[in-house]
Amino acid sequence: MRRGRYAPGAAASAQLSSSRAHRLQPTLWFKIALLSSCLAGQLAFGAFSLLPRGTLRTRDRCGVILRAEHSPEGLWSARPEDREMTSAEMQLRFERNGFCHVPSFLTVPEASSLAQELAHVQSLEICEMAALQHELRQHVAPALARSCRTTQDCKEMLQKYEKSGKVKFLQYFNLHRHSALLRRAALSPRLALWAARLLGVSQVRLYQDALFMKYPRHGPTRWHSDLALAPFDTNAFVTVWLALTPVPAKGGAGLRFAQGSHRDYTLQYHSDLAESYTQDDLSSRYLIAEGTDLEPGDATWHHGWTLHAASPLDRSARSPRVAWAISFVASDARILPEESLSIVQEAEDSVSFRPWIGKLRPGGRAEHAMLMQNKGWLKELAAMNFFLSNRGDLNQRERMIEKKKMMMMAMMMAMMVMMMMMMMIMSMKDGDDDEDDEDKHDDDDVVDDYFDDAVAMIKMMLLWTVMIMMLTIMVMKILLLSLLIGLVLLLLLLLLSLLFAILLLLLLLWLVVVWQLGCFLLLQMVLVLMLVVALLLLLLGVMVISS
Repeated sequence: MRRGRYAPGAAASAQLSSSRAHRLQPTLWFKIALLSSCLAGQLAFGAFSLLPRGTLRTRDRCGVILRAEHSPEGLWSARPEDREMTSAEMQLRFERNGFCHVPSFLTVPEASSLAQELAHVQSLEICEMAALQHELRQHVAPALARSCRTTQDCKEMLQKYEKSGKVKFLQYFNLHRHSALLRRAALSPRLALWAARLLGVSQVRLYQDALFMKYPRHGPTRWHSDLALAPFDTNAFVTVWLALTPVPAKGGAGLRFAQGSHRDYTLQYHSDLAESYTQDDLSSRYLIAEGTDLEPGDATWHHGWTLHAASPLDRSARSPRVAWAISFVASDARILPEESLSIVQEAEDSVSFRPWIGKLRPGGRAEHAMLMQNKGWLKELAAMNFFLSNRGDLNQRERMIEKKKMMMMAMMMAMMVMMMMMMMIMSMKDGDDDEDDEDKHDDDDVVDDYFDDAVAMIKMMLLWTVMIMMLTIMVMKILLLSLLIGLVLLLLLLLLSLLFAILLLLLLLWLVVVWQLGCFLLLQMVLVLMLVVALLLLLLGVMVISS
């Protein structure tokens, strides 16, 4: 085949330009590659997941939103009204009072679906046993907690002490460690947005969640502050308390707050002072904000140092008061010094941080895999890594859901690989078809060959790059690699994309300098390069914002 220079005339140039423009149209293979890449990114990073039966996909006023009406998985996307509600005025009110009330934080159906998932998880034997033993250990007698072997034994022991008022409530710690749905809720962008804006920080970490069940036979909850029971040396700590049952202002065992107590810095060094206060003592020091009527889905947010308490539930109540509390701490928080830490480790909430506190240095940064941070799709990798280390705690239903997800991902990736192979074959066939046209234009053979070779090379490089990215995502998702390995693989993908762009640029320069192609062809090659770079940026954007 001839290779040399050619300068076409005006007529030949127009005909050649039309032919090249036709070949550079966004053809079917490009559209399929784009759609497949977007779908792969969404599947890999959690925007589309395998929803349980009964899930409804609805259109909301702020756009198309994936909403799970019977599962809490789709309830937690940040909404436009969240930024309006966490305005500077709300932040100032929270800073002054130490708490705020947010009615209808969740809709009634959303609260109902969340309550169903929490009820399912708390009924697991491992969770129920832990809650019963914790209550016996903290408010009755530690020896009894060690002696009971079954949930029935623990319940019988607790019933003996309920009349005396020693039993305050049942507290189920960290149910998000046993449910992928609750984990997504606790790590949701919406809760992170509220927590960060109320605290005035850029990022927060999930410290713990706790399901509170208070029965009519249980006693009052004493005045306390959450940070006095936590191992953090910080003031940036906030808890959201979600009501899942109706909580009347009178007799509903709602939270009462000591207004402005979070700014009383003496309590940080004398946290036992709060426990000795009675209602009268506190009312002489602070303005007491009594509980208001709460409906399922209403929420209250309170600062980590805000003193709060709860009265007993009315004896005539037919069902327990149920609430889910989720606590967040600033991402740059540090662990308490050794002296203070030794005191907190004996506190009531030590069961929550006992699995990881020994691995961190007193006074050091509070950074651990169990203190998960909401960073868009990075939270999914962290959740996958944590999920891998806690598979033994999952129930059969959770394992089946995760197994179906993995099978679905494997099938989708296999189909995409087959599609890529077919597109490569089609692109080669296009090259063969183009060669048949060369006999009609002998004078255009040289430039046509150069152009066809360049386009074929770009197609091949693009397809192989997309295939490599998809296969890497499949490995990350199915094998559930650790967060560190996932980040390394992502960095390699970015380097490959950069190398790909550099190779395209070198190819462009080679065509211009060596073969001295015309300006029109140079412009078309630049357009192809821009399309490729746009596709790579789109893939990266899908990975970053899909969750």
